Amino acid sequence: IKEDVSSALHKTVAEKYLALSTIYNSCGRLPEAVSFTRKACMIYERVCGIDSFEVLRTLSNLAVLEFSNESYVNTALVYKRIVNTVQSLNLVATHHPIVVSALSHLEQIALGIEDPRLAIEILKHLSDIIASLDGKRSLAFAYVESRIGNLYATLNIIPRALEHIAVTKDIFAEQLGINHELTAQAKQWNEGLTNLIKNKQRQKSLEEEQ
Repeated sequence: IKEDVSSALHKTVAEKYLALSTIYNSCGRLPEAVSFTRKACMIYERVCGIDSFEVLRTLSNLAVLEFSNESYVNTALVYKRIVNTVQSLNLVATHHPIVVSALSHLEQIALGIEDPRLAIEILKHLSDIIASLDGKRSLAFAYVESRIGNLYATLNIIPRALEHIAVTKDIFAEQLGINHELTAQAKQWNEGLTNLIKNKQRQKSLEEEQ
């Protein structure tokens, strides 16, 4: 492909990059496929605009390739970019197909990751997207925050676990009622983690005094 200054920023060049990406993907050469898709996206941004259909289409392709290449953080970042772009077009309804795809893929990624730290990073991106779409008082936001808190607890990072669990208690009570199982669990988690932190602080103070 000719890439001098006069020809590189044309839609036809971007289309050829996408065609090359498809070929490399079919041959199982995902890194090259990702690279060509990124180049196509950069050209479409310059030629068609960052909120154009061409950019959204290419970003969707890029997200799928990043996922296939097991680059999960990159996948999350691409989906986050897609949702931000959709928002700029006032297409922010949670039932919009491209938003549904982004949310479902991020959830699948988080569920399939065995590394808790990486899962937390992915879920934080998902949480940011949900907050931007539905706000920080929605059930979906509380579900994700609860999962982040649970993962921090498995890593024994208790203050961070409490930070995320604490925000869910009132949301569950408001959305599901004070007698709902999830509300009760969130309350128990909140109290348990708070007491655990206090006990650790008390133990540390005793050790320092000795």
